Amino acid sequence: MTGETDPPTLRVKRDVVAAVIRQAAALTVYAAAEPEPRFTWYNGSTPVTPTTGLAASAQKHRLDITTKSYSRSEADSLDEDWKTVFCYSSTLTLSHVDVWDLTEYRVVVENDYGSNQTSLRLIQASKYKLSYSVSDLILIAQ
Repeated sequence: MTGETDPPTLRVKRDVVAAVIRQAAALTVYAAAEPEPRFTWYNGSTPVTPTTGLAASAQKHRLDITTKSYSRSEADSLDEDWKTVFCYSSTLTLSHVDVWDLTEYRVVVENDYGSNQTSLRLIQASKYKLSYSVSDLILIAQ
């Protein structure tokens, strides 16, 4: 539990997210803080915002950042061992992942009592699971 004079405490469910190229992906960080924290997402040293998007992206409206607050009961249902008085989340969503989006993102969370940060990595996932049988391998070898 965070005290009234502590910087935000952060938690992520997944710090590595596998994304399929040309499909949507989301990175989420949770914070326990009092008073309410401010979230700032970074791609490298550049702040990421819905208006600026990602530096290499020419597509409009493919990036969204949402911040949400949870009630005590909602926060408790997120993770049984993470009981907090206040719970907030921020999600960076890419509606159309491109190759240049596959990188590390950093989020800084701050309130009146300090700041904390964490990194999340977006990696490429295969859209199709490749499977080979022994007979396929024999045909390839011939």
